[in-house]
Amino acid sequence: MAGWNTDTRDFAKAVAEFEAALPGFWWRVGQCSVGAHASCAVDRKGCQAELLKGVKTGGTLHSGFHCDTRGGAPSEALRDVMEQALEFLRTSRCAAIGASRRRCRGHGRALQLVVGWNTDTKDLARAVAEIETALPGFWWLVGHRSVVGPHAACGVDGAGCQADLLEGVKGGDTLDRGFGCDTRGKSSNEALRDVMEQALEFLRTSRCAAIGASRRRRRDV
Repeated sequence: MAGWNTDTRDFAKAVAEFEAALPGFWWRVGQCSVGAHASCAVDRKGCQAELLKGVKTGGTLHSGFHCDTRGGAPSEALRDVMEQALEFLRTSRCAAIGASRRRCRGHGRALQLVVGWNTDTKDLARAVAEIETALPGFWWLVGHRSVVGPHAACGVDGAGCQADLLEGVKGGDTLDRGFGCDTRGKSSNEALRDVMEQALEFLRTSRCAAIGASRRRRRDV
């Protein structure tokens, strides 16, 4: 398996659609050898936070919405959780979502809350293309929520074209744990590029022989 070949343009559209439809929800999406996966839920500091009033731990709005595509695309996974959330709100929380929409438009105390993430989706698409080109055998994940800000992670995929990098790696080692970034307020694009640079720097300085073998293997595929 040589890379994920994500349709980055469609992924950018899916992120824009999600943030327009659910401006007060956090989101997270990723890609690995199993397939694309995504999650979303009401952000407790977002402009739809009132949807959490009276929701018990373990309730649908508390646990969120999830999708593992088993071979699908990141855009497919993100749209799936968006539709799950919208359907739940249409059928279960009609009054609350109406109030929440008014608040998101700037009424009342909404001015003190996070109103959408305004992700630069075109640049996010470029960042995804960059990490998939530079690290074709790495899984990746990116998301946005108020508590940690934009965040990302990546690591060697055990079934990817760079899986040989894991040979001899012990549990808890850097390549086993992967690379993570919580920006605390910057952009998801920056977070994804940050973990890419962490991984590339580690490979340059610590696994030169292994990455050379991995590159030869990819050329032979």
